[in-house]
Amino acid sequence: MAWKRIVDAYQQIVDACPRIQISLEFKATHETTRYSFIPSTGAALLLVQEVDRINFGLTLDVGHLIMAGENPAQSVALASQHGKLFGVHLNDGHSKLGAEDGLMFGTVHASMCLELVWWLHHTAYSGFAPLSYSFCLFCHLAVCIFCKQVTSISIPFH
Repeated sequence: MAWKRIVDAYQQIVDACPRIQISLEFKATHETTRYSFIPSTGAALLLVQEVDRINFGLTLDVGHLIMAGENPAQSVALASQHGKLFGVHLNDGHSKLGAEDGLMFGTVHASMCLELVWWLHHTAYSGFAPLSYSFCLFCHLAVCIFCKQVTSISIPFH
């Protein structure tokens, strides 16, 4: 019953704004602090499928994906495969649920973030992708690779 109400509510929202992309950014359930009806990429994609509107999709937050125990690159690939990846929030964090780290992209899970950037490039993602917090060298390289602007890298060491 609750799921049907969620689907109906999102249908009403997206139908009221047919020229605007409405994007859901889910957050994982934490056993002591919050419950989420939509705690994973799979559940979010099921919701998007059941709402069944062209202007309804997902924004994937890397920190939320990590807290949910997911592989962010796989989540990007799945949402992209369905044409429902509307946004990506590039950040990082420790895996512990409830930590709410919001760290710079690539500072904790560097290889996972590189794989994510590869999938964004591979799926020709061209949507919204804000970086959280301070800018770092890794972020700069990842964004440049994603934007196809890097032909060589020179890093001065002092």
